[in-house]
Amino acid sequence: MSGAPVDLTHLCDSAKYALDKIEKNAGFIYTNRVARESLIERIKEMNLSPIEEAAYISHTDKIIKEYSRQNNIVQHAINHLKENNLSVSAETTENSEELFSIFFDKAKHIASDDMQRLWGRILAGELSSPGSVTKQLLHTMSIMEREQARAFSKLCSHTISFGKETLILCNLNKESEYWQSLNIDLNTILSLESIGLVSFESFGFRFKFNAPLDKLCFKTYSNILFEINYPEKEIKEIDYGDLNFTKTGLSLYNAIEHFYNSADATFYVEYFTKRGFTVKQL
Repeated sequence: MSGAPVDLTHLCDSAKYALDKIEKNAGFIYTNRVARESLIERIKEMNLSPIEEAAYISHTDKIIKEYSRQNNIVQHAINHLKENNLSVSAETTENSEELFSIFFDKAKHIASDDMQRLWGRILAGELSSPGSVTKQLLHTMSIMEREQARAFSKLCSHTISFGKETLILCNLNKESEYWQSLNIDLNTILSLESIGLVSFESFGFRFKFNAPLDKLCFKTYSNILFEINYPEKEIKEIDYGDLNFTKTGLSLYNAIEHFYNSADATFYVEYFTKRGFTVKQL
């Protein structure tokens, strides 16, 4: 995608509105890549010294490269809006201008395509749901290494959701061999904890229900539905693992929902069967 001309003629109204909103709040204009050769010719016509000319050309290349990265991210955001039929909200928050400014300042440093896609998803989320992205989330993403992003995505793909709750099914002690096969170990988890995405508890977390349940229905990361129950007793709590999302981690999870492949259905069956549940895929 890098350096490709941008055709604005086929954009839907929602995408055009997204570009207007970005330009208004961030001062970023989404357009064709600036012709590098033309700029260099203009610099050469300025009759500069060799070192001055080299400095101008170097600075120009830097600006074009940074702009191209931002442009790619906007393209990914537009693609996501179009592919998922998401509308751009007319609402803004009191921090919208500041947030967009911070976003594009950090986005110019994002070089890899997979990370640009991720940033595009974040941008699309803020355009469609103002206030869903925080400055803390942008800071965390800007310092997140690609290996940390991959590790976080693997945790996201091993989650269950019910009601307003999202739980990570990760127990490094009971399923250590499984997680090692995914290159996830304690050091990986502590790395994610250090940038504020998860909290780790070696004694594990338990989710306690307000009232006992005969059964629990939940969906996986890829929207597979399951039902679990104990054969001869009610469900009062779930011992689900060593990790919780932090507020920032949950924001990132919500922003990249269905961005990665979910764990195989057998993972969920085996996970809850080991803990005494009867498991049924719906």
